[in-house]
Amino acid sequence: PIIFCTIVSGISHARDAAKIGRVALTALLYFECVSTLALGVGLGVANLVGPGRGFRAAPEEPAVQRYTTQAANHSSRDFVLHIIPDTAVGAFADGDILQVLFFSVLFGFAMMRLGDRADGVQKLIDDVANIMFGVISIIMKAAPIGAFGAMAFTVGKYGVSSLGSLLAAVLVFYLTAACFVCVVLGSIAACARFNLFRLLNYIRSELLIVMSTTSSEAAMPSLLVKLENLGCSKPVVGLVVP
Repeated sequence: PIIFCTIVSGISHARDAAKIGRVALTALLYFECVSTLALGVGLGVANLVGPGRGFRAAPEEPAVQRYTTQAANHSSRDFVLHIIPDTAVGAFADGDILQVLFFSVLFGFAMMRLGDRADGVQKLIDDVANIMFGVISIIMKAAPIGAFGAMAFTVGKYGVSSLGSLLAAVLVFYLTAACFVCVVLGSIAACARFNLFRLLNYIRSELLIVMSTTSSEAAMPSLLVKLENLGCSKPVVGLVVP
């Protein structure tokens, strides 16, 4: 619901299909290039350092087999066709993010074409988005309990020695992420002529929330507001951030 409401709200406020198309294409190309680069850096560091070595954990074979079978039989054509949901309700019921995104974009463009006649629905969606942000904020207050439970389960099942390998993996991850931010994102920021570190300092609260909860949804409400206060247009923020 949060992704749906945010994207629909962003598109419907634009009232300019050409602008939305340019923003979406630019964002897609940027995400694809940066994500591919991040994936390559992550794989390289993981193979070089091997942070999981020494962690003796036998995976659940049936669960692993299910994912490997799906990956082996999943072609590019199947991936594209899978984006189109059988029903709108099914996309939300299954929790398939790509299908929800596809339906959200269609719904947003349909609202944009209606113009002023869709103002009532637009206000309703904005209100639902604000309510869902409040719900997520309440739920995320229990995130420390969930983190404690996950750590307790790991120690109870694999022993105290597992904490050493886990700590090494966490340290390698954050060091690699810091290097990626400084080098890659810093270079992009320099090309775009803005100070990356001033931006990171401006959204430091949201970064801490994401790091502690491993969920970007918890930080999304305040992040949207801060980006709009910086001068980013609501349609661009609503389309790109989710």
